[in-house]
Amino acid sequence: MDVVYGKHWHSLCSDSKGRYVRSNLNMPPSLPLWGGQRDYDMDAPITVIGSTQARLVGEALLESNTVIDFVYCSPSLRCVQTAQNILKGLQQDGKLKVRVEPGLFEWTKWVSGTSLPAWIPPTDLAAAHFSVDTTYRPLIPVSKLSVSEPYETYMSRSYQVTKDILSDCRNTGNNVLIVAHASSLEACTRQLQGRGPQSAKDFIQVVRKIPYLGFCSCEEQGDTGVWQLVDPPILPLTHGPNHSLDWRETLMQE
Repeated sequence: MDVVYGKHWHSLCSDSKGRYVRSNLNMPPSLPLWGGQRDYDMDAPITVIGSTQARLVGEALLESNTVIDFVYCSPSLRCVQTAQNILKGLQQDGKLKVRVEPGLFEWTKWVSGTSLPAWIPPTDLAAAHFSVDTTYRPLIPVSKLSVSEPYETYMSRSYQVTKDILSDCRNTGNNVLIVAHASSLEACTRQLQGRGPQSAKDFIQVVRKIPYLGFCSCEEQGDTGVWQLVDPPILPLTHGPNHSLDWRETLMQE
């Protein structure tokens, strides 16, 4: 929402009493726990188009006969919503519980402000009808995250949490879906393949090329413990920009 409508997007969808009222069809009909606007400035939700794109990914996974055994996601609301909509497309919403893992949050250097976002706790997410596992205990708790962490810390954190997730889910044939950030595709898979981290500059260049709903697959090779990137089970998803129409300015011109 903040990318499409600007960082003060919530001012466009608040009525005189502070209630959420969308002003554009791409804004969600409702938002979880809107009262007080929580920390939406730092933890923006996804748009209707974003929800639709995520559901399309889930439907594609279903059509490819891909079975997901475990789902982990970053605590960012946009990631939780993306995971939920993927599960809807997979027809697993309410059946498969999402494990909210703070260790999957993006590089904290990219957080604006002097503190981390106040993410919605899993218990509140569950009360708002999100399919999250309220019994899950994070591998890396929020208390272990710090603002403006060094690049090396982010890379080692991402590698460690990925290894721990795979260790917790270690059974032959298990498929783990991780829903996180653009940077996670590189940060969570590169060292898993036995490759050293790139320079921060090269890393940023890679991340800039990753679109919304970017998807990659990393597969363990036999019993060797060696992992490598393989062709994903689904097609890529491309979506072009679509700007708002102001009919008064466009159609009423002399």
